[in-house]
Amino acid sequence: MVVVFTVISGVGNLQAGTTGGFTGTFMRLTPDGMSAGLGGVTLFENASGYAFMHNPASLLETDRRIHAGAVKLSLDRYFYGINVTMPLPPTAHIGIGILSAGTDNIPGRDSRGYYTGDLQDEERLIGVSFANDFSSRASVGIALQIVQRVFTGEQNSWDLTASGFGAGVGMMLKLTPGMTLSASVQNVALKYNWNTQNLFTSGQGQSYTDEFPNLVAVGIRQNLGNLQIMLEVDDYLNQSEIQYRGGLVYSGWGNLILRGGGQLMDDVILPGMSASYLLPFEFGPQIQIDLGFVVGIPGEGVRQYLSWEMEF
Repeated sequence: MVVVFTVISGVGNLQAGTTGGFTGTFMRLTPDGMSAGLGGVTLFENASGYAFMHNPASLLETDRRIHAGAVKLSLDRYFYGINVTMPLPPTAHIGIGILSAGTDNIPGRDSRGYYTGDLQDEERLIGVSFANDFSSRASVGIALQIVQRVFTGEQNSWDLTASGFGAGVGMMLKLTPGMTLSASVQNVALKYNWNTQNLFTSGQGQSYTDEFPNLVAVGIRQNLGNLQIMLEVDDYLNQSEIQYRGGLVYSGWGNLILRGGGQLMDDVILPGMSASYLLPFEFGPQIQIDLGFVVGIPGEGVRQYLSWEMEF
């Protein structure tokens, strides 16, 4: 059991540059093509459909809709999510979403090196977000989040679960008719609470917590007719370098929207592109399909994004 316990306890604390290694870093990404094509910008509704993770104030830009997305990753990793948003008259919006990210087909071995079956490591998030428009230029939002991490194997004695509860806040401010400023503070009081008593028969298990680092993000969006420019910076407080993200959105080709951008991470620029197409149905709900890809860090390969959105 020593090998398994070492792997689990080290996941949240391993320092691996600014690209990962912190507890809960899966929440910085989104499983939709919009954000993929903008270098990971997330603070605006037309950059990410997952306000309950990033900036709940951006709900004020949404209509009644369902959004679902998935990412194809290398090394047996998976990432998908679904959320629903709707207005609450006269000036509020609410959103509910679920997210799952993890790795399966992990060969398990005990302290003697014997194969014990495949393992699976999964992180889950359930979020509820609420936003209110206090004026024609300013809105604020809050998100409440429940997180769970589940480590399972073919041997039930190796199963381990942690959970936690936290929050995030955000704001949007229209500086001019074409310029919007957004900011958010994420992972407030969020942590995993572990208890490893069931892993050991000798009483060596213990209870401990893995805290999510607070993430502060600030972004700006400028409308220039059919073109939009988005820039965003974020920082895991006291734990990493500032990360820079940016992209362009072009919407001048009918039902087709094109995005291109990149992020500066560990002194490496990771480019991404995406396209959204609004299906030309004359009747029924509006449906949009998003396709995107991001070039990962050296050795990671390409992340492929597919998402779907329907207004109802």
